[in-house]
Amino acid sequence: MRTAIILLSTLATLSAFGGTANLVVNGDFEQNGGIGTSQFAGWTVQIQEGGKGSWYVQKGGFPQPANLRCSNESVDEPPSGFAAMSNQDYIGSQVLYQDIAIPQAAKVTLTYDLFIYSHAGFFSQPTLDYNPKPNTQFRADIMDPSAPAMDTGSGVLANIYITKPGDLKYMPYKRQTVDLTQFAGRTIRLRFAEVDNIDCLNAGIDNVSITVDACPVSAPSPFSIATSCSNGCHAGQQVSFFINGYVVQSCDSFTWQFGDGTTGSGAAPSHAYTSPGTYSIDVTITNALGSTSARGEITIQPPPPRRRTVGH
Repeated sequence: MRTAIILLSTLATLSAFGGTANLVVNGDFEQNGGIGTSQFAGWTVQIQEGGKGSWYVQKGGFPQPANLRCSNESVDEPPSGFAAMSNQDYIGSQVLYQDIAIPQAAKVTLTYDLFIYSHAGFFSQPTLDYNPKPNTQFRADIMDPSAPAMDTGSGVLANIYITKPGDLKYMPYKRQTVDLTQFAGRTIRLRFAEVDNIDCLNAGIDNVSITVDACPVSAPSPFSIATSCSNGCHAGQQVSFFINGYVVQSCDSFTWQFGDGTTGSGAAPSHAYTSPGTYSIDVTITNALGSTSARGEITIQPPPPRRRTVGH
């Protein structure tokens, strides 16, 4: 299968990762070459040679460009500004993709708005080649970036959407949400693909976003317990407890056992022992990536003698 590269242009750069930043460049397709063009900053369009059509900048109304219009029916207006929409005159196969580096994170979420209108319904072949008939389908995949852009075999790490025979021909823009946490820490290719060899098929994509929950960066690492007392650790006085040797993350949770049957929480709790003695202290730090525990010991002295007052 021969292919033609339509665009490989990055006009925007991804800001430094932090918090819930969108990892997708130009996910709303606002940076583009104009209505009816196949120019989307940050995205690559690839087509099967010999067919018609591509992915085009679209704002609703009649699909553009006009010379590929195969019906007199309009398409929905995108949720925000512009969309990327497939359009072909009966026969064509095209993909739209972007390679994305996902950092280590507790949760990774993909969202996008999807519009579909197939005049002839859906017919599935296990390929994006427009030659085997009938073949009318839209699909979204998580790909190995080293795989051929139109691969539907081992290069597909996860199929996240695919039309099937019997699906409704028309679906207005609808938000799709996919959990991509399994791909944290690796680079993936997000691919939207369309093939048709029967009639008109328009698939629209808008507001593509991959966000991550940056906390935690890692599972809790080994640590020790530190304590602090003012004027010695005596029964009835507050003892402060600390985590030593580990940088606390904002999403860590703490479970403390103070050894006298009482418990605590937080990274730096305080506690007063009612009786002198030696107590074992246990604490477990937990986050979405794992947990680590440590044990310490503290000796509590009897209360200091009360200072006698002298009468005058």
